[in-house]
Amino acid sequence: MEDESLSVNEGASNDMYAGLTDLPLNEEEIQLSKGVALRKAHAVFTTPLALKNTGPNYGPDGFAHPALWQFSKGEIEITAEVHVSALHTSKFEDQIEAVKFSVALLRLWCNPEISMPVISTLSMSRQVLHAIADSKPEAYVRPMEVWRKRHALKLVDKSTIADSVEWVRVHWDSAYKLYRDSAEFRIAIDALDTGQFIPNTGLSIVSMWGALEALFSPSTSELRFRVSALIAAYMEIPGASRHERQRTILKMYDKRSAAAHGKPTHNSDDLVQVLTLLREVVIKMIHEGRVPSKGELEVKLFGT
Repeated sequence: MEDESLSVNEGASNDMYAGLTDLPLNEEEIQLSKGVALRKAHAVFTTPLALKNTGPNYGPDGFAHPALWQFSKGEIEITAEVHVSALHTSKFEDQIEAVKFSVALLRLWCNPEISMPVISTLSMSRQVLHAIADSKPEAYVRPMEVWRKRHALKLVDKSTIADSVEWVRVHWDSAYKLYRDSAEFRIAIDALDTGQFIPNTGLSIVSMWGALEALFSPSTSELRFRVSALIAAYMEIPGASRHERQRTILKMYDKRSAAAHGKPTHNSDDLVQVLTLLREVVIKMIHEGRVPSKGELEVKLFGT
C-alpha cells in the first residue's frame, strides 16, 4: 500500500506521526509503550493527487495560456495519531513497523474501519499544514494507505470504541514481543490486517488460511484434518463443543481449498467467518502472551 523504498530525509525530525481516521479518544494522550503514544489529533487532508498539463494551452484567441491544473476531490479527516519518538527507536524502518503494528492492534480490537492515510515528521495539527505552506524542510508528509478497502468491515455499535483503546494499551508490549519473536504470529497479524485491502475475496481467504496453517500445521500430511483439529483443540475444551468447532472449521477449510485451486464456492460470509476465526486465535495468543508449540497443540488434541 506504500512504497517502502522511501525514507525520511536526513534533515527530518526523529519523531514519526501517523494520522488515523475513525478513532475517537477519551484522553488527550495514551502511552502504549515507551516512546509510543496515541493522541487526539485534528487535521483534514485533501486527496494528494493533481494533474498538470505542462504543454502550451491555446485558447480560442490563438494565444498560449498558462499550464492547467486539475485537482482530485475528496477530504480525509484525521481524528487521532500514533506518535513514535526516538525513545522507542530512531530507525525509520522500525518506526514504520511500530506504527503499522499499533494500527493493526487498533483495528483488531477497537474498530476495523480505522485507516492510516498519512505519516509525517510533524504532529497531525495545524503546524503540519503551516509547515507545508512555508516549505520548511522538516515538513515531511507521505501518503500511506491510499487503496480503498475492498471488503470493508464495520462495527454494529461504535459507542465503545474510545473505551476499547485501554485493551490496546495493556497488551501492546506483550503483543509486540510476539510480533517480533514469532514469524508465524507476524504472518497472522499481517494477514488479518491487510485482508480488507486485497481486491479478490478468494485471495483474502487463502492468505488468512495460510496464516492459520503456519500456526497450526505440524506437517503437510493430512493438512485439512490436522489444521482443523488443532485449531479446535486450541480454542475449545474437550467435548462436544470442540467436535462441533472442528466440523465447522473443516467446512471453512474446504472453501479455502476451492478458492486456492481456481474453483471458488465461497461468498462474503465465508470471508467474514475465516477472518473472525483468525481474529479469535490472535486475540487468544495475545491474552496468553505466547504462541503454542506444535508439541503443545498435539497434547491438547490427544489429551496426553
